[in-house]
Amino acid sequence: MPKFSRERSALRGWVADPFLPGSALHLLSLQRSGTVTGGLATLADALVSAAREAGAEISLGRDATDIRHAKGRVSGIGLADGSEIEARAVISTLDLKRTFLSFFQWNALPKEIVQAVGAFRMAGTTARVLFALDTVLPGAKRGAIYVAPDLEQLAAANSAWRSGTIAAHLPVALRVADDPSLAPAGSAVVTATFGAVPYRLFDGAWTREKRDALRKQALAALESAIPGASAHVVAAEVIAPPDIEEALGATDGDLAGGEIAADQMLSAGPWPDFPFPRSPFKGLYLAGSWLAMGATCAAGAAVARIVALDLAKGALK
Repeated sequence: MPKFSRERSALRGWVADPFLPGSALHLLSLQRSGTVTGGLATLADALVSAAREAGAEISLGRDATDIRHAKGRVSGIGLADGSEIEARAVISTLDLKRTFLSFFQWNALPKEIVQAVGAFRMAGTTARVLFALDTVLPGAKRGAIYVAPDLEQLAAANSAWRSGTIAAHLPVALRVADDPSLAPAGSAVVTATFGAVPYRLFDGAWTREKRDALRKQALAALESAIPGASAHVVAAEVIAPPDIEEALGATDGDLAGGEIAADQMLSAGPWPDFPFPRSPFKGLYLAGSWLAMGATCAAGAAVARIVALDLAKGALK
């Protein structure tokens, strides 16, 4: 029987061996819990409205192809239609690898930057199963419900992840919502977030059978947390790490933006002389999820303040 523990929330969607030194670093990136009525689309709409009121111009559906630069500083963004947007500062919300290995020509980057970015470790570990229920489940806890195996099984899940296999017992967080904007009246949705799910499987692609096995494990976790709930499931969708990469542009489906490890966190980035969010290119700032420490919009807010400070100091002339 799985154990329920809020302390295991530090591994929601991630993976670690609790018996190895350094695993406590996950507590520094402890994800904040919370829901937004209407889903994240409602939050995005509110942010867009606030940005426009502040004078921001928002342009959507225009693919960026490269970051223009010369003499160690950025000058703007090149677009797929051949046009260019000039800028003194560029903020990338993509992860480190996607930013440098997709928007710069490798032969135009200094060798040390290519080596540092190439050595930066990504760690896609998250998968989700979305359930639609035909009832509200009276008495079910709102917010996150953590269903976690014991410490030995967590360590085994970490070993399985590193070998490209899916453990029999995975840490999972369940979130029940009866928000009428997400589900019809009288029904509900449940999101099951798994940790220790590998992006690359040792025996090939993510087949329907492998997705179905993950769905069954999520269904078992739901039933163990809320007995009888599985009988009310009318539909399910599995979102594996490759799906996350395709939808969000997150390398290896890594929602954290990089492996949580002492040599990669905080000031110990790939280039010590340019601590995040700054980069070796003047005017290029990184605001990906690696900096967010689990809080929605935290990275963007922090980087915006630093860009405003650099502009005020004249550092971007």
